[in-house]
Amino acid sequence: MLSGAMIWTRVVLLVWLLPFATGHPQCLDFRAPFKPKTALTFCSQYSEFGCCGPHNDEDLAKEYDYIKSRATDSDWDKCNGYVKQLLCQKCSPYAAHIYDAEGTAKARTFPGLCEEFCENYYEQCRTMTWLVDEEFASTQLFSSKESFCKKVSLRDTDYCYPDLLTNPLLNRNLTRIQTSAPSEDCLCLEEVRDNIANPLWARHAGDGSGRLFVAQQKGKVRIYNIRTKEWNSETFLDLTDEVELSRFSGDERGFLGMAFHPDYANNGRFFIFYATDRERGDTPPPDLPGTYSFKIRVSERRVDSDNPDKADSSWEKVVLDLLQPYANHNGGELFFGVDGYLYVFIGDGGAAGDPLKAGQDKSLLYGKVLRLDVDSDTSQPYTIPPDNPFVSESGSRDEIYAYGVRNIWRCGLDRGSSDSDSNRGRVLCGDVGQNNYEEIDLLKKGANYGWNAREGFECYDDDLCGNIGPEELPITAYDHSVGKSVTGGVFYRGCENPALEGQYIYGDYTSSRLFSLKEEGGTWTNKEVTLCGSTLCDGGLRGCLRDYILSFGEDEDGEIYILTSESSGSSRCDGAVYKIVDPHTRNDPSECSQDPTQRGRVPLPARNKFTLGSLRKPTISIKVRKRKRLRQKRRRKLTRKKRRQRRKRRRRQRLQNGKKTPGIRKKNRKRRRQSRRRKLNNLGKGDAIGKSKKTGRRNQKGVSSQTRPKPPFNASQDSQSQGPKSKILKKKRNTCI
Repeated sequence: MLSGAMIWTRVVLLVWLLPFATGHPQCLDFRAPFKPKTALTFCSQYSEFGCCGPHNDEDLAKEYDYIKSRATDSDWDKCNGYVKQLLCQKCSPYAAHIYDAEGTAKARTFPGLCEEFCENYYEQCRTMTWLVDEEFASTQLFSSKESFCKKVSLRDTDYCYPDLLTNPLLNRNLTRIQTSAPSEDCLCLEEVRDNIANPLWARHAGDGSGRLFVAQQKGKVRIYNIRTKEWNSETFLDLTDEVELSRFSGDERGFLGMAFHPDYANNGRFFIFYATDRERGDTPPPDLPGTYSFKIRVSERRVDSDNPDKADSSWEKVVLDLLQPYANHNGGELFFGVDGYLYVFIGDGGAAGDPLKAGQDKSLLYGKVLRLDVDSDTSQPYTIPPDNPFVSESGSRDEIYAYGVRNIWRCGLDRGSSDSDSNRGRVLCGDVGQNNYEEIDLLKKGANYGWNAREGFECYDDDLCGNIGPEELPITAYDHSVGKSVTGGVFYRGCENPALEGQYIYGDYTSSRLFSLKEEGGTWTNKEVTLCGSTLCDGGLRGCLRDYILSFGEDEDGEIYILTSESSGSSRCDGAVYKIVDPHTRNDPSECSQDPTQRGRVPLPARNKFTLGSLRKPTISIKVRKRKRLRQKRRRKLTRKKRRQRRKRRRRQRLQNGKKTPGIRKKNRKRRRQSRRRKLNNLGKGDAIGKSKKTGRRNQKGVSSQTRPKPPFNASQDSQSQGPKSKILKKKRNTCI
């Protein structure tokens, strides 16, 4: 039993450690602070570590000059120092806390001030507040010092300015974040798209367009632009009628891979890997078990000559057809190496335990890595590179580059660092195991990866193990207590997350766990990568994953994407695409090719609403608003009274003219019912029940037709009927694709 002193000691220790758990530096865009590319000239105190780049610093300096031009000389002499301090808090490493942005939909526009600083500011510079923040122009908070300081205070007083500058806990935490090893950090996920059915592949074309091509298992390829953050409404390629796939979860067939030619920007050639129906005349290999009901196909396609966002659906050149004995282990990886050749990864044919014994049989293409030349003679499907390792070996297929693989699912081709090409071209692949182990292999020419003699580092077939000649062992492997199906990943060579530089990020399909591999001095180090949770992953970031990790992707800038699904079913729209984000460290966004928050990271007011005269006093007082509402209410009342009087006059005139009136009310009721039916039938046809432009009458539910939401966007509708806005699918629509 713990004593009172021990309990008190633990409470004090917990309170002391609390800022380290929750008090993380964070900018107004909910990303990590950074070291600017060049020293700041206006907010120079944040040149070493903060939330502003050179562009933001220039904007703040212009805002400072604007306020100076609007202020009187006497006010400016007293308050210019205060103004600069307040503006520069947007560059503070703790800007998200100072502006109380965490856990809210919108950050406040005035920094949180400590009580003593606020009182001094109020006494000297309260007349300047409307210039610093125009939202205060329509408030009555300046009647007393107490009301103003209460408005600009923070619930968490540890982050109020300027006391946070001298807070030892925050400063210690700031130092720890700047000097911590990357291995101590976790990651967040930025959602790029949800409601997408089984995304299996995401890569770029290398043409400088900023497009990320995302392929779905059902046979559709869609385009996401990383610059504009928008999805094209039309598909780049649609093979749903040609792809062999069932609606059941876990089906390993379908559209599996894609590769753009290295000179795609000029020739528009790309290659695809998919499962399709067996055709009449396809002959299975003799004396081999299996059903051979379908085949895998590698074919060449071309982009439409008139539309760069559309493939030419009428043109296809088959490169390779291979009948599959079973429905699983189809492989699916496809890419061009740095040598310009096309690499094709084919599984061992399926079932369990390699019943074809294909892994070690070089006369078969099952369980192999192929290398093909698709450029030397375009009149042929492909030719054989002359330096393929088994060209001169009797009984071996010339296409084979490596063998002894079970079912490689996704590889990462290292593009090399920006300052060195030493690692450029190396390839790591995830080879899915049988019963006990999953492995990551380094691709080498002529290598034998041991299947089905070996699984991971251990023997699978005792009779074969150690008797198949030289083997290339995996660089890492894990057993099925960690995960049961490896998903190969990609190398990080982006700009936004410097702590991830050179790491190979991969995961496990079933356990949804993430890992990273990094080579230093010829030794590979493997570690698990955790997600940060909701504490650090704020402002649109996620700290958790969906159930299944399907694949990994890479955009033109080297940023990494994770493709997931809740059910792994090709017919269900429960998949998602996420971008990996490091919440602890990042480079200056102005150094990176895409900086969507370059200006938005430090939001500034639009200076076209108020003049200096209007800022000297509240624009509309509360009493004026009340009087205006009362006048509007009386006007509506008077209008209703006039209508009643008009109806009475008409009724009186009818009686004087000798017309019968008993049936008038009944007829009117009938007309009103018919009118309601017509309006209800027209709902969704563009004429919602609402406010008539001519009469100003309200609908039954009191909802104006101008505010009633329109029917949801349908991506399958004709783009001409939708108008020019239908060309882009916006993320907020959450339509299923």
